[in-house]
Amino acid sequence: MNRLRHLFLRSIQARLMTFIFVTIILPLLFLGFMTFRASSGIIERSVTLNTSETMDQVLDNIEFHLSGMESVATDIIFNYSINSNLRKMSGRYDEAEIQAVNEIKALLTKQLSMQDGIESVFLIGDDYFLVSSSNTNRASSLDHVPSLMKKQDWYRATSEQGGKSYFTIVPDETTEKTDVETKSIVVDGEQNRPIRMARLFRDIQTGNPLGLLGVDMDYRVIDAIVSRLHSGYNGSLILVDEDGNTIYKRDPSQRFSSSASLAGLKLVSGVDRVNVNGKRMLRIYRTSHLSGWKAVQLIPYSEILAPVQFIKRLTLLLVLICLAASLVMAAFLSSRLVKPLKNLVRLIKKVQHGDLDVRLDTIRNDEIGYLSKNFNMMTARLKEMRSEIYREQELKRQAELSALQAQIQPHFLYNTLDSIKWMAVIRGEQQISDMISALVNLLRSSVNLGDETIPLRREIENLKHYIHIQQMRYCHSFSIEYDVAEEVLDCVVPKLTLQPLVENALFHGLEAIESGGLITLEAKLEDGHLVCRIVDNGKGMSADLIKDVLAGRFQSRFSGISVKNVHERLQLHCGLQYGLTFQSTEGKGTTVTVRFPALRLKGGAQIA
Repeated sequence: MNRLRHLFLRSIQARLMTFIFVTIILPLLFLGFMTFRASSGIIERSVTLNTSETMDQVLDNIEFHLSGMESVATDIIFNYSINSNLRKMSGRYDEAEIQAVNEIKALLTKQLSMQDGIESVFLIGDDYFLVSSSNTNRASSLDHVPSLMKKQDWYRATSEQGGKSYFTIVPDETTEKTDVETKSIVVDGEQNRPIRMARLFRDIQTGNPLGLLGVDMDYRVIDAIVSRLHSGYNGSLILVDEDGNTIYKRDPSQRFSSSASLAGLKLVSGVDRVNVNGKRMLRIYRTSHLSGWKAVQLIPYSEILAPVQFIKRLTLLLVLICLAASLVMAAFLSSRLVKPLKNLVRLIKKVQHGDLDVRLDTIRNDEIGYLSKNFNMMTARLKEMRSEIYREQELKRQAELSALQAQIQPHFLYNTLDSIKWMAVIRGEQQISDMISALVNLLRSSVNLGDETIPLRREIENLKHYIHIQQMRYCHSFSIEYDVAEEVLDCVVPKLTLQPLVENALFHGLEAIESGGLITLEAKLEDGHLVCRIVDNGKGMSADLIKDVLAGRFQSRFSGISVKNVHERLQLHCGLQYGLTFQSTEGKGTTVTVRFPALRLKGGAQIA
């Protein structure tokens, strides 16, 4: 893992391949995901629409047959012969009543044949029970049948309807013992029973109740409707009445066994999603306007999305193909882009080893071409600079040789002057000896250019040697006084700072004075800075002369260093806030003030 990370961080090609790969694959994955989502949504909406239309057709067909049952009941209720014969029923079972029963049964049988799927028609009153069916053609005297029927919920509900039709299912045979053959139908493992429509039977003349009319429809009619219009999915369908009782059930997978399957059916119609036995189901339900029954169908999402699986596999295959293609493309593009850079890196390594004759040949006009062109220019310039350095080094060696040769001359001069000094001592010329000694010391300190800064103590010693020579030259026509604080003697100053300033005072201030000339050197600390003042009592300097001196038009006769040079060296070493200031009045003398930072030597290093 660390090696891969190290390679990724160091290799532009690896990062470029990753960038190209991610740039290609992420849109593909997003496109595949959105395609799958869109396909799933389209198929779900299509299934919902088709199933809803199918369920509407199922309910329409069921309502058609239920309306047929109502038509049969209406024809019977408004049949004059049936009404007149029913008024004769009194429970005597005499010849007239038996004849009336036969006439009623004949009319019921006739009505039975007028509607497909009607299994039986019966009339029930306080004193009679008459039935007509496909396989029953006799009257039941049966004292117990009316009392048993009146105990059923459907009987009480029909009586409360006040003449409106009531639809339900025929109760189980275990709860209603009659001579009517009640058939149960098994549909996909579900036992279903016939549908019953019950309605109060009233006298068409008086409106008084004569009994209750029941019409039973074979359950296979509904099963045929559902089978013919089934949506094609392995879904489950159930018909429930307004009280939640099951009217019809096709449920091979036992999905409606869960209470969640029928929970929340508050609207007349709707589509929602439910979780039944841990599986996501699409639930679609519709309500019959005639009977109030609800048709509910459950379709597993696994079946709805089955066609999408092909799209999913196809999308995955396309993504894999594009993935491979993107890897090849990324490798190809990164190689094409990085190859010139690799060549450049290879040549740079040669340059690192000193080979400046390399050249990167390219005809590209892009950034890499620009980089290659500048690389060639850089190597050519480096080659030129190397040649210049060789020439400079050669000149430097020659200068060092010349300097080494020049060192012979001062030593020869020191030795010669020393010999002259001792000759003067032998002959008793002490002044000549002292002057030569001062000159030797002054030359030795000024020629030794190794130290740029020296302590103020040494700078004053060198100045004293210079003053001693000048006093002997001018026959002691001037004197010098030193007012130097002990605490500043260890402060460091740039070398040859005071001598050019004292020389300036001699030649521009005191040169015209034959005697009584005085130079005063003051050195002390002021506000944390070292301040030196050179004061003379000479003729002073005009403003123009001061400008000429500061412009460097006058140089020291001893060192060749001008006052301007002293000022610039001070600012270069110490900063722009330091340097020289002149105060001069013609006929009254000149004062030169020098400001230094108060730096001392301690352990060989400068400290503030």
